[in-house]
Amino acid sequence: MDYFYHICCTWFVAEQVWLVNELFYKEKPFPSSADFFYLSGYPFYFIFSLLYLHPFKNMISKKMIVITSIIAVVVLIPILYMTIDNSSDESEFTIILGAIYPIADAIVLIPSMIGVALFFRGKVNFLWSLLFIGMLVEVVADTGFQYFSLDGSYYTGHPINILFLWSYLLFSFGLFDHIKIFKKSHDKKNTFDNKESLR
Repeated sequence: MDYFYHICCTWFVAEQVWLVNELFYKEKPFPSSADFFYLSGYPFYFIFSLLYLHPFKNMISKKMIVITSIIAVVVLIPILYMTIDNSSDESEFTIILGAIYPIADAIVLIPSMIGVALFFRGKVNFLWSLLFIGMLVEVVADTGFQYFSLDGSYYTGHPINILFLWSYLLFSFGLFDHIKIFKKSHDKKNTFDNKESLR
């Protein structure tokens, strides 16, 4: 879970930097230092998802990996093409930076879909799956944000931002459940240790 805490911290900082740049300094928030914090959260999430799914590796078939990979590529290609083929006057650095996001989204989409598939197969409980469902919503929001930004129709307060809020809400419930389960197991361990010391 430490990796997921890192994600929450980096994305929280990114949101604050974006907020300050856009609302206080009236600067264009992309590209900015917020992107460093946004992008640094993806490796943490990918490592977290691999560690989370490792105990279920016998339940994850090659077919499941292939299907989720194909879906990720299908999602990636159009938005990546739109980003690279962008006819605006954005700098090369901005276009390359913008192209990194759909690639990162496609990578984390694979373990996220596998995690959700395990939930629908009854292998993991719902609240634990909220972390993966939250990431799916995050990817949809990110893709929508990229599309509307390239289209020139994105503005502060755009409805697509609601999906980002939903993803953070799902992350919060998932984290709450994990913390609660960890606390219960920790309390049980302490109770067991106390009983052992009394013998």
